[in-house]
Amino acid sequence: MNYYFDESGDFRLDDDGARRVGIVAGITIPESAEPAAFATFDRFVATLARSAFKKGEPKGNLLTYDERTRFAKMIAGNAKIVVTPATLDIGSISRAKKDVRGDTVRRMRELAEQCVHATMRGQAHLLASQLKNLSDNQSLRLGSVAYCIKRAFKQTIILLSGEEYFGCWDQMRFEIDPFRCVEVVERSRFSSG
Repeated sequence: MNYYFDESGDFRLDDDGARRVGIVAGITIPESAEPAAFATFDRFVATLARSAFKKGEPKGNLLTYDERTRFAKMIAGNAKIVVTPATLDIGSISRAKKDVRGDTVRRMRELAEQCVHATMRGQAHLLASQLKNLSDNQSLRLGSVAYCIKRAFKQTIILLSGEEYFGCWDQMRFEIDPFRCVEVVERSRFSSG
């Protein structure tokens, strides 16, 4: 089973009156359906205007209304693809004056102390320290992706658990927007203290 995740939107907690949302979309495609799904997508991409591309990659916000409509119909027309959206209302966090990152770090440290094995306890504390060193923007992105992965996994179990997909569950692959993922991991790795 192959999972693909990408995020979009503005994850900044700036209190400047702007309404912000962060969006993560997950797409699950069983291995058995991937060749046909990718071929259909490639045919769709070939029809896009040049203005729909940035750095050689099609971007949803650059598609025309007609192109977005055709894309949505293409995805909806394939019953073997599971789409999992997750939306985070950044404004509600700002208005509530929540310290999401701080609360998560505290909770992770509490859970670390419950670990029976010292190795796992140490790894949980390291993870909490790395999260503490991320910016609010990065931690909200990471949390949103994690939430979307959880939802996508649950939805896929429900929607693609039929016998025809049994072989697709032998191996699972998760691909997260490579640029953002590397950026967040690198920053947390070099500032874990």
